[in-house]
Amino acid sequence: MLSLIQLAWPEHELRAAFMHGSIQGHVYLEAKMDCKIGDLLQLISGVIRSRGATIKTCMEPSDWKAILSVPDAIVTHSFAVGKWALVSRGVYKSNLGYVSRIESWGGVTLLLVPCLRPPPSPKRKRLCMPSIPDPALFQPGSIQKIYGITLSKQAHKMYHFNGFVFEHRLILKPFDLHSVSSAFVLMSPILAALFAESGHPSILLSALITHPPLEMMFSQDEKVAVLSSWE
Repeated sequence: MLSLIQLAWPEHELRAAFMHGSIQGHVYLEAKMDCKIGDLLQLISGVIRSRGATIKTCMEPSDWKAILSVPDAIVTHSFAVGKWALVSRGVYKSNLGYVSRIESWGGVTLLLVPCLRPPPSPKRKRLCMPSIPDPALFQPGSIQKIYGITLSKQAHKMYHFNGFVFEHRLILKPFDLHSVSSAFVLMSPILAALFAESGHPSILLSALITHPPLEMMFSQDEKVAVLSSWE
């Protein structure tokens, strides 16, 4: 935002520029979207591009007022530190995360089981859409060996790698409130086991981890399928 304002001249006819606190990754401009503005955006670092062109979308005048205020449904969210949230977008879609912080800009930071893609293979000759990797705990030793780097461990078993922060082998990721939901869902046994294996002290106090999932609880006279037997 600062670079955009500093580089804009009267000839760009940029009337307003702002970011919405609860919507990360978007900048809103009130301007004549011609080649002059396009050239200006090319000078701004961090602007996402596709095939060399800036990714932009025009908004209808009827939506201008709405974007200036946060909807009541967002303001009255039920997120709180120590609760769980369901990610609804991106790589971590459908994954549960532990609310570690409520951010002042209107989002939340979650502790998640990492879904890290392996480094690109030099033998790969053509581009392909990478599949979403399965959740797995962060392994500093494996990362150091694969990438040939040295990771320094900080307090609370914290590491920094590839722009992310890892705490007790879980990843800390910020989300805006349009990307998460406080709706209650059951945690899969695999994900619960990974969270428990991390040993994070806050996670181990959570009822979702200390209590078995419903699919692991049985009642008298309930029919079950025996998959293997020692007899």
